[in-house]
Amino acid sequence: MQTSGVIGPPTIYGSGKATIWHQAGLYGVTEEAFLNSTQVAAAVSGGINTSLFGTATGSSSAGKLTTVSTDNEAMWWLGRETETSLVATTKTAAGATIATEYHMVYFPGPTK
Repeated sequence: MQTSGVIGPPTIYGSGKATIWHQAGLYGVTEEAFLNSTQVAAAVSGGINTSLFGTATGSSSAGKLTTVSTDNEAMWWLGRETETSLVATTKTAAGATIATEYHMVYFPGPTK
């Protein structure tokens, strides 16, 4: 009996997404996109339209989002999304702890 081989790259390489910041619009970013948890908390406590900046290139955290001004604003924090389940029972109703799944941001475009 002959076994069939795997076709294509492993799932870890083939199923990811890339966010290309090329057009103005709303985007969702996970907390890993921020410099650290302090910056996530600063965006949340600052509220809607908190300015977000990118960290400098050449650093170990290059491109991460921060609320610390490094130059021009990169985007604005709009809020958190916590209940994206497609089922009618929310995590809260099921007794689970609510967790932020991603943060909603507005990117004004590369020519802002």
